[in-house]
Amino acid sequence: MYRIPYFNGRPLRICEMWPDVEIKDITDMVDGRLFTAIPEDRHDIRKIGIMGDMGFGKTALIRCLAKKAAERYGLENMDIIYENSIEAAIAKIGTKKVQFIVIDDASGEQNSRKSIENVDKVQEVVMLRHTAAKRAGDIEETTGGIVFLFWLWQYFMMLEKNFRTKLQYAFLKGYEIDHDGDYSRFVGGYADALKKNTDKIEKGDQDAKNYSLCAIPSMFQEGNRFAGRGLYKAYYVSSRDFPQIPDSLPSADPKPAVKPIDEVFKGVDQEQLFRARELSWMISKGMTQTEAGKQWDLSQPDVSKLLKWYRGLAGIKEEDDCKPAKRASKAGRSEFA
Repeated sequence: MYRIPYFNGRPLRICEMWPDVEIKDITDMVDGRLFTAIPEDRHDIRKIGIMGDMGFGKTALIRCLAKKAAERYGLENMDIIYENSIEAAIAKIGTKKVQFIVIDDASGEQNSRKSIENVDKVQEVVMLRHTAAKRAGDIEETTGGIVFLFWLWQYFMMLEKNFRTKLQYAFLKGYEIDHDGDYSRFVGGYADALKKNTDKIEKGDQDAKNYSLCAIPSMFQEGNRFAGRGLYKAYYVSSRDFPQIPDSLPSADPKPAVKPIDEVFKGVDQEQLFRARELSWMISKGMTQTEAGKQWDLSQPDVSKLLKWYRGLAGIKEEDDCKPAKRASKAGRSEFA
């Protein structure tokens, strides 16, 4: 009879019994599954996640995969869409046979803490292959195509659960502590191998950034924490050689230039400006407008007008210099000393 080995009152995991097990290279197998022939009578969808910390090689991997897709299908037959939200990406879906969609920094717009806001996004992803077919003019969906949907993000738990648990392929670029069990499901028995590669990247090993643990849930087997998982080796492709995938997303909403303080207050009555600043400071420390006005022989309405003028000039929102006062009033005391 086979006996399960125990340690400290619990059964040992496979990776603990054989900690030095070599991770299987499944690069060719993954490429063969990803880049199949374009179907003739339907639109297929590939839902793929790439997770890793900043500087761990997520962009390098997606650029490598995009280049492989271009070599397989022809760049002229691909629409490459690079965005940070699924709504923006869907709006750009084109008419070509292959839609290569990359959602970078995906946990920003599709964060797991915005579950209510994400309801419509989840439905849009469910209908994505039909949307691509109709955008191509195939109302009856009688011709074929492939939609690649890539989610790139840093921390496993931060992406909307409906997206991260429905992945068909997951490329893990670094190890992190599990929080809900889903992450461990992808890692399987290769936690130690992933930790070692993470350590190499953190020590500056650039070659280690080309390696990922790839997990394919449809190939998982009960009781076998190695099945459906293995090493994926990418090769480096520069943005110069494949500019369709840039090094980073351009800022869609650049911040306006900040004027120097001397320019902001140029030509302003300096005595009035000084008085307004003092009043704003007093109120931020917990004084009421009436109390602050007494220090300057001003009525409450005059204080209010002066503060409104100063806030408009300096670009200060009213709540910014009133929060401490509100906290003090709730506590039944003044914070001004």
